[in-house]
Amino acid sequence: MSATMRVMDFRDNKKLFPITPQLINVEARRFTVSNHFARKTVLKEYVDEAFAKVCQVHKKLPPGGILVFLCTQHEIEDLCSRLRSHYAKTKIEYYENSYSKHALLTGKSPEEGTTASDDEEKKKVDGAEEEQKDEFGLKTMDYALEDDNDERAAGGAKRAREASDADSEAGSQTAPNEEEMNGEYNTLHVLPLYALLDFEKQQEVFKPPPPGKRLCVIATNVAETSITIPNIKYVVDSGRVKSKVLDTETQASCFRIEWTSQASAEQRSGRAGRVGRGHCYRLYSTAVYSNWMSQHTVPEVLRTPLDSVVLLMKHIGIEHVGGFPFPSAPREEELKRALDHLSIVGALNVKEQLKITALGRRLVAYPVPPKFARAVAAALDRRCPAALVDMVVAIVSVASTTTTAFTGEGNRVKAAKPQDNEVDPRRERVRSLLCPGSDLITYLRAFQTFVQQPRTAARDYCLVQKSMQEARMLYHQVCRLARQQQGEAVAEEQVVDEQDSLETTASPATMKHNEEVFMDDCKTLTRSAELQLRQLFIPGLLDQVARRATVHECRSLGVEYHDKKTSRTPYYLTHARSIAFIHPTSSIARTHPPPEYVTYAFLQRITRSETREAQTSMLGLTIVTKEWLNAAGFAEE
Repeated sequence: MSATMRVMDFRDNKKLFPITPQLINVEARRFTVSNHFARKTVLKEYVDEAFAKVCQVHKKLPPGGILVFLCTQHEIEDLCSRLRSHYAKTKIEYYENSYSKHALLTGKSPEEGTTASDDEEKKKVDGAEEEQKDEFGLKTMDYALEDDNDERAAGGAKRAREASDADSEAGSQTAPNEEEMNGEYNTLHVLPLYALLDFEKQQEVFKPPPPGKRLCVIATNVAETSITIPNIKYVVDSGRVKSKVLDTETQASCFRIEWTSQASAEQRSGRAGRVGRGHCYRLYSTAVYSNWMSQHTVPEVLRTPLDSVVLLMKHIGIEHVGGFPFPSAPREEELKRALDHLSIVGALNVKEQLKITALGRRLVAYPVPPKFARAVAAALDRRCPAALVDMVVAIVSVASTTTTAFTGEGNRVKAAKPQDNEVDPRRERVRSLLCPGSDLITYLRAFQTFVQQPRTAARDYCLVQKSMQEARMLYHQVCRLARQQQGEAVAEEQVVDEQDSLETTASPATMKHNEEVFMDDCKTLTRSAELQLRQLFIPGLLDQVARRATVHECRSLGVEYHDKKTSRTPYYLTHARSIAFIHPTSSIARTHPPPEYVTYAFLQRITRSETREAQTSMLGLTIVTKEWLNAAGFAEE
């Protein structure tokens, strides 16, 4: 089960359990974790607060790894850079198996600390202490780090941030007198951890740090429940999370940084109690925890499209999906939208009470969204050459794993204007992959490049390596299923067998042969084949068509009309009846004049730098013609 599952919602579901069952709660064996809340909450500069807290923990507290929770890749890389730069110039005493810094915690000299300790001994009554000390001779209150040094360290971090420019070593200045005379440089082993990080670099967090260094992992919520990092004793929790939400009107996805839930906060603190007693430093107050954080995270079923879920339910015989006893019931409008989409792509029969069709049973076999699986089925139905089918599968594999093949740095590189004597060699490589007529063909070229140069393509072409690796594995899986379906209709029991065999993979020799054939086929991609590829994706995207908006439509929807720049030109979403724009990172964002019709694979809500206003943007775009749409059965509502 999910570590943050809402058990009461499951138990109290009357559709599942007419008689409420008993709940047996077996506590996991976990060491005690002490939660230390901040006295005040810093709303914006929480990365600076995390920097200051890590510095305090590393200087003052006994041995043990540190795990910091932040939100985005940019924040993580920024904090990693600041910590590395700071400890490259700051000496800290750190010993892996011993500890003798009690005076630093109390703020007294060693002599004063000894005297104070004697006084405390005298105050004992019959040998009884208020709280038992740990193996380092410290009480829980000694770990609180709530002395005056907190404010000095936080102030030092803020001053370092303000004093740094874009290329300076941010964070190298901190609280005064932090350096220790008998210390060493580089005593903090700083590692990032986020979903798009290369697999090899992700594995480094599981290795012991070099001798004489403390492990410090800066991570997103991927480290919250998915993995357990060994020897973590201290957790620094920013209390924020970057979550994906869906716009109820346009179905556009957007990523929003917001307060995490109380259940997630407890999961984060629990990371410190795996190998021994731990401590969690929450960079927010108890008031924020109680009043601003929801008790539970919004279930995934309420934040993602339900097309694949509904199609699978129809396939296994659940005709009335609205009456299914979901542990967390999805919204009725989301179910209706999924049924409408599946009807448009031909997976459900409107005339037979939305029963699954033969085409729908073919689509459910593929481990990709139905709108992309429809393109594979279209290629097979039209008896396209095997080479073209493989290209469709490659595009589907990339589109199912990512919305863009390029990293954020890659998008900046390709958009950069060459300055005198400052030409990035990657700029021309990245631009060589762009197809001005379709983002989907750009996906194909990026995939082709990655397969040809798996070790260097991600670096040289700024590709998202993790997504490309996943797409590569998915490509072989979908190819095998497509070949099974090629030339004949697949019976229902065969589809079930395929569903059960999705985990099986082809042999390395077969995969290598398939990739070699694919590479040879891509070398001969003609203009006519490219146009055919673009048309094959229309049947799955009939409800994701956008037309260049008219002046009247813009005025009626309160949008300013532009047509001088393609990425600023408003488009009318024919199915959602709203306005959207071409995403600035799209391959066709520089196509001029702006195309009349496009299909899109994804919608996102982004904030444009020119206007500072949130707008709906389209990704996975393909330029199409009205004739192609009419041939596929498109009818504008």
